[in-house]
Parts: sequence; C-alpha cells; structure tokens
Amino acid sequence: MHYSKTTGKPETDRTSIAMVFAKEPVTKMVETMTVVNSSFAIPPGAENHEATACFMLSRDVQMVNYFPHMHVRGKDMKYEVVRPDGSRETLLGVDRYHFNWQTLYVLKDIVTIPKGSRFVVTAHFDNSTKNKLNPDPTKTVRFGEPTYDEMLVGYADYIRERPKERVFAKLDPKLLDNYVGEYQVGPGMAFAITREGDKLFVSAPGFGKNEAFPESETVFFMQIADARLTFSKNDKGEISELLIEAASQKFRAKKIVKAPPAETGK
Repeated sequence: MHYSKTTGKPETDRTSIAMVFAKEPVTKMVETMTVVNSSFAIPPGAENHEATACFMLSRDVQMVNYFPHMHVRGKDMKYEVVRPDGSRETLLGVDRYHFNWQTLYVLKDIVTIPKGSRFVVTAHFDNSTKNKLNPDPTKTVRFGEPTYDEMLVGYADYIRERPKERVFAKLDPKLLDNYVGEYQVGPGMAFAITREGDKLFVSAPGFGKNEAFPESETVFFMQIADARLTFSKNDKGEISELLIEAASQKFRAKKIVKAPPAETGK
C-alpha cells in the first residue's frame, strides 16, 4: 500500500484485514517471487522503451498468481517461462498496463514450473508527450520508489514446502550496530538495515520491512523468504559489504552509509 501524497492534515485509513487460522500444522507455504530490474534507464521522449528482468528457479514451483508492477510510464508487461529444454511459454500478457488499474491475476489452475527454468519479465515504457500521465517527458527515468520514478517488478506467488526450523545464534545487541546502515546493490537500488532493541531489520523498496535472524556473527537469514545475508569486513574490521542470496540469485551490496546506533529501549 502506498501513501505517496500528503494533505498536511490527519487522514483516516479504513483498510481492513481478515485472518483465518489453520486448525492443523501447516506443511506448505506461499512465497512471493520478485523478478526485478533496478538498473534500467528510460531515455527522454522514448515511446516504447523495453527493459527485462529474469529469475532462475532453484526448485520446482507451483504458481498461484501474478502481479505486474510499474509506475505511470508503464505501458505493457509480459511474463514468460523458459524451461530447461529450451521451450518458451507466455504465462501472462498485460497489453495495456495502467498505474491506476493494477490488479492481482489469480490463476484458475495451478501452473507447475520445473527447477532450472528461467522466469522472464519484459516491460515497455512510454516516456513521451503522448503519455498523459507522464510528469516529465524531458527526463531520463530510472528505478525509484516515488511515482515520478519508475519500477519494473514482476511479482508472482508460488507454493513451496515449509522450511525446516533453524537454530538462532545468540548475539550481543550492541554487536548488531556494526551492520546498521544503507547498502547499495546498483544504481537506484539501495536498502537499509536497522536495529530495534535486540532485533535486526531489512527494509527495501517493494519488499517492506522484515526481520533478519542471526545464524552466526556474520550470517543472517529471513524466515518469510528463502534468503540469506552474509556480511563481510574490510581490513579495519568494519562491515563493508553484504552478500544477498535469494533463491538462486546472488547480489553484492556495498555499505554506503553508516547509520547511528538504535535506541535499545527497555
């Protein structure tokens, strides 16, 4: 949910959520795959600029829904799968994407995609004067959270086995301050690591804020996603880099800003 405009006065949010609790132990879970490109650049005036994103599947998955996401220059988006045998199939085609009419495409029948397949997302953007929603057709547009920037994110939910329980490491909360700061994956793509008491949190555009649990002094894992964080130190013993392993993808992020220590609370 986005709150991209403010009125300068208190507002009321009437959003509601319904929860249904399982009566028996859960054996499977639904996980969100995020196929993202954060390094594109849309030239000024471009009417049909193409950009793509790709995700390699490290396990067999059962797809249950798709949710394409762009901003006001988004024109169309297509989801495809390239299977290990080389065959290619279109899973979803949104020919007339509109920022104010985004929707979740729930599949009538589950689609099984085998391990080793490539999930390919292709999008086109209209940065010209023909796009009535375009805030500035003279600007080169890159990835960013504000609506005047752009995004290329192909969300998809799939069923997977519930991960095995892991053993948490016990760390001194003061040690967590070493990891706090801002990390940059690429142009326009950065995320923050913060501490709240004895807990470490990761906040990233499009992913929200999620807790990271210690496996060792330098390795953390996420419970809500198949992700692992490994911190590296420089010659001075300071945290300088982070390796992110999510599914079969790996990203290196440089620490660019060191944030002040968090309040420990009571």
